[in-house]
Amino acid sequence: MIPILEAPSASHGRSFTRKLNHMPHRPPRYFVVLVTAPDLKTARNLAQAALSKRLVACANIVSGVESHYWWEGKLESATEQLLHFKTTEPNIDALRSHIEQEHPYDIPEFVAIEISSGSQAYLNWIQEATISQGRSV
Repeated sequence: MIPILEAPSASHGRSFTRKLNHMPHRPPRYFVVLVTAPDLKTARNLAQAALSKRLVACANIVSGVESHYWWEGKLESATEQLLHFKTTEPNIDALRSHIEQEHPYDIPEFVAIEISSGSQAYLNWIQEATISQGRSV
């Protein structure tokens, strides 16, 4: 809520009166973040660290993803692990920093896709699971 100051009215002759402006509450935004990893050990380490920091509510690891991509001017392919992280908007920047610092790739994949619809109970759980010690991380 943002305080608003009103000018004194001629009829009341009072100094400024303080009122609260009731701003509409913006609903939380939820995301699935995609990250690939070179092997299962790396994927598990990234997932466990993000979970322990409460940056994500859940991390799924999909093994054996076949990736094809351009790298340094050549077409490459690799078998990778695909992580699906579920998180909230306030955690996106911290999660990105975590992945960039801990990931072995020069340019790790980090794609955040907003969840436009979902089970409200599940979305509430994501919100609750990413709050630690009464604060959002």
